[in-house]
Amino acid sequence: MINKEELCDSNKIYASEILAILLQSSVANQKRLGQMNGVDVVLQAVAMYKLRDPKSLDEEEMVENLFDCLCCLLMPLENKERFLKAEGVELMIIIMNQKKLCYGSAIRALDFAMTNYPPACERFVDVMGIKTAFPAFMVKASSSPFLVSYQRCFDFVSKLYHSATSNLHILL
Repeated sequence: MINKEELCDSNKIYASEILAILLQSSVANQKRLGQMNGVDVVLQAVAMYKLRDPKSLDEEEMVENLFDCLCCLLMPLENKERFLKAEGVELMIIIMNQKKLCYGSAIRALDFAMTNYPPACERFVDVMGIKTAFPAFMVKASSSPFLVSYQRCFDFVSKLYHSATSNLHILL
C-alpha cells in the first residue's frame, strides 16, 4: 500500500521538473526515454490521478510536470505508437470523464497524440472519445473551469476530419 507521503515529496517534484526540461529541450531525449519504456512509466504515474485530484500545490505542480513530460514524449512518431499500445488514449478519456483537475491536461495530451497520427484519431473515435470531449467545447465561459478555446475545438475537429478523410480511400 502506498502511503500518502510517498505520493509526492520534494525529490519527485524536482525530478519531474528536470525531466520535463530535458524532454522539452531535445528530441533525442524524447526518443531515448521512449525506447526505455518511458511512455508507459509516465502513463502509470499520471494514472494515479485519474480518480483523485492532487492534495497540495506541490503535488499539483508535479502532476502538471508529468503531463508536460507526456506531451513532450508524444512528439516523436514512435512514441505516439507506444502511447497507443499502452492504452494512453483510453486513460486520457477516463481522466476526462472524471472531470478532475487533470481534465485539461488530458485534452492537451490527446492533442499531442493525435497530431499527424491518424491511428490515434481512429482509436479516439473507436473508444467513444468524441462523446467525452465535445461537452468540454460546448460549455459557457462562466460555467466551467475546464473551458477549451474555440481555436482548440477547431484544431481538434480538424484532426479528426483529416484522419477520416485521409483513410477514406481505403474504404472505397
